[in-house]
Amino acid sequence: MSELHRQLEHLLETRRVDVARRVLERAFAENPSDPENHYYAARVADRAGDRAEATRQIGQLLTLAPNHVRGLSLAVELARKGKEHALAEQHALELIRGNPEQGHYYAQYALVMLETLHVEKARALALEARRLSPEDELAHVVDVLTSIVMGERDRARHDLAELVRRNPDALSVAWTLLTVLEADHRDRDALEVAKEIVRATPDDPDAIRAVIELGARTHPLAWPAWPLRRFGHFASIGLWIAAAVALSIAAHTKNLSLAVWVGGLWIVYAIYSWTYLPLLRRWIRARGL
Repeated sequence: MSELHRQLEHLLETRRVDVARRVLERAFAENPSDPENHYYAARVADRAGDRAEATRQIGQLLTLAPNHVRGLSLAVELARKGKEHALAEQHALELIRGNPEQGHYYAQYALVMLETLHVEKARALALEARRLSPEDELAHVVDVLTSIVMGERDRARHDLAELVRRNPDALSVAWTLLTVLEADHRDRDALEVAKEIVRATPDDPDAIRAVIELGARTHPLAWPAWPLRRFGHFASIGLWIAAAVALSIAAHTKNLSLAVWVGGLWIVYAIYSWTYLPLLRRWIRARGL
């Protein structure tokens, strides 16, 4: 590693992006064809939040040096953050094929599988990562999160709090998993992850709100509203049509009691669908997490 690259490493660790850019300009001026410059250019861009430039630099790096291990590892992370999971998986497999004894790369692959909800595969990869590299931080993070999702929560509980204290990136990964689980309508699993986040960061208002919201959505009293939450406007339209058909049948057969029952149930359900979440949120907040 050259002196300029050592400086860049230190500047990135201390988050001094503006200074790192100036050092990077010097590195390119001294040796414009050095693949390592593109690696650090990608890291600087990623640190600055410019994912498009980071991805472009990684592309140039892998064109010059297709087997650049740290570059492939960064490519996995960039593709994962960009939700390009197929590309992230491709890079992760390349890393594992070239470095089969490095647990960190199994952990990176496990995280990609976890975000695509291939939980059992993610769990197997996480266990392999811990076996190969028991001290690797990412392997520990993925091991804990797959444990939570698969129901092994007692063992994971203390571990997640300890990981967050030691490595803030663990918290970011936990939030990512929570978001993915919510998007897949796996609210119960998302609630368990949210609870562990609250235990790790008890003063975080966003984590507290997540537990209250998910607790309300998974409460038994919220079950009748499941079709509305799951299918949205399509469920509302379906219920309107069902009610209209039932009332039409009641009118056609002159069945007053059926009309009263259908109309009454429809009004009760409408009021329930408007009020159940606010009331459950308030009750959970008053009861305590």
